[in-house]
Amino acid sequence: MFGSVFLGDPRQRILASTSPPSSPLPHGPPHISPEVALQLRIRWLEALLLGVNEVEGKSVNKKSSKTAGASSGAVTPVSATRRKPVSGEEEADDADMTDEEEPYSTDENTLIRQAEEIQRRLDAIVEKYDDLAMFIQSYDKHAHLFTPLFAFNHQNPSTAPAYNSLSSADLDALLQEMEPEIREADRSLASIIQLEKQGVTSAGKLEEYEPLLPRLAEVVKKHKEDTNRFDALESRLMGLLERYNERVGIMSELFVQWNDTIRDAEADIVKLEKELAKRQEQGLQ
Repeated sequence: MFGSVFLGDPRQRILASTSPPSSPLPHGPPHISPEVALQLRIRWLEALLLGVNEVEGKSVNKKSSKTAGASSGAVTPVSATRRKPVSGEEEADDADMTDEEEPYSTDENTLIRQAEEIQRRLDAIVEKYDDLAMFIQSYDKHAHLFTPLFAFNHQNPSTAPAYNSLSSADLDALLQEMEPEIREADRSLASIIQLEKQGVTSAGKLEEYEPLLPRLAEVVKKHKEDTNRFDALESRLMGLLERYNERVGIMSELFVQWNDTIRDAEADIVKLEKELAKRQEQGLQ
């Protein structure tokens, strides 16, 4: 995907084809090897995306590390390939060229590693959403949406990409790819219209409660009166039940005493009858 952003997009090719404004203008067409040209292009893209300050900071760190290596006695390929300066201006030009001919550092702050990290994060996000995955698959047709805003600074508003500039074949292909989304949106709109017809989104009969407020107040008042009456009846009923329980308790005690009295009387009668029968047997009576 980043290849299409950096190399495949014609707008990016226009930006990449121009030399950095800070680079010195050569007196004649210099001969640059493909490796140096690729390094210059990567540094130019890095300056566009990360800013000139970070690129300058990297170059300063690189020069400081190079100076430390020279002071320790290390020999670098750059010092071995540096030409003898003819004048002050030629010496500065040779220094710039030797800096550009150095192997490009592949540390964690390089553009390639950051692009790979962004690619991994983007892939992780795309895997969660099917619609976004379908959109990424057709990236070439939506490249203008992914291009940063600074890439359009050199363009006029009239030259900005628009759907009305698409050909009929491209527009048909775009509509065919968007057909499922369009049909889903049409079904959603139909459902919304049906719900609106059913009155789901409206207030319904909520406005009809205002005329019923006086009747509701009367009902609430009567309900309070009935509640008070019910509380009074409940208290009277509880009093009756308490008195009934007391009287039942008293009657139970009286019944127990009466039962005990009758049992004692029966025992006395049986005893007297036995004594009478004994005396008759003895002829006392």
